[in-house]
Amino acid sequence: MNLLLAAALVCGCNQALGLDRTQSIPIDAPPVCPPIGTAPAFSDIVRQGILQPCGSFSATADGADAIATCGGVVDTSCDFVPQIAEGPPTGPLAPITLPLASADDLIEYAGVVETPEGDEIYAALYNAPLAQFRYGAFARASDGTWTWGGYRGQVVPGTLGVPSRGPNRHALVYGSDTFLHELVEDASGMWSEHLPAYTSSELPEPFSRPDLSPDGLRVAYVGVDATLEPVIEYADRPSIDARFAGAQVLAGVPGSSDGPFMSADCERLYFSGLGYILYVER
Repeated sequence: MNLLLAAALVCGCNQALGLDRTQSIPIDAPPVCPPIGTAPAFSDIVRQGILQPCGSFSATADGADAIATCGGVVDTSCDFVPQIAEGPPTGPLAPITLPLASADDLIEYAGVVETPEGDEIYAALYNAPLAQFRYGAFARASDGTWTWGGYRGQVVPGTLGVPSRGPNRHALVYGSDTFLHELVEDASGMWSEHLPAYTSSELPEPFSRPDLSPDGLRVAYVGVDATLEPVIEYADRPSIDARFAGAQVLAGVPGSSDGPFMSADCERLYFSGLGYILYVER
């Protein structure tokens, strides 16, 4: 018996005892989005993402940074001004300042979004004295604060969604005409309309900002069903220059008036509810 055990130790238990070859257990690969044409399926368990009351959430592709609107202040005109805040996606988020080039520029706060790289923030701006609508950019300084990065074009008025990565950066806009428009950024950083507005047969009418995935191949936004209840619409496409078509409702995901934002690996879908950032997981 001792000799048999010794042989098992020297030669390997499988060979000595006539067992099948041991299969190595692979280390879990990082999660990835489902193939194009397959919508992600999410659990119906809703979790709170950030403890403080916030809305209009977006995060970088690496999951290291996030921005949202968290609270606000009443200005000298007695208007409530939302506060943009930044921090880790799990919170807490701290107020940041976005310095504008003109005091007449008003930020459309539902359309303040961070790029997937985390190096810029884009915002829709309206200048009332000039009756002019433009997109503006803010660049991250070496100390982590934000500086004015210039106007990026007078394109389609509306609510700007989270863009894709650069170069050839794309973004969708929930236009004031109620249609979805697609913008593309050129080498100089200026935005122009890339495609004609989407028809309702391609993408149903949105009721929130339309957020792209970092690769620009997926979009999610709030729509409504036949009973006018809010639902989460999802669509994908084979390449960033193709048109989206065939949106479908993400079953089991609560409808929301704000958001939704899907993480780069499609593992989480964030949205706002009851004044807080919530999420569901695949």
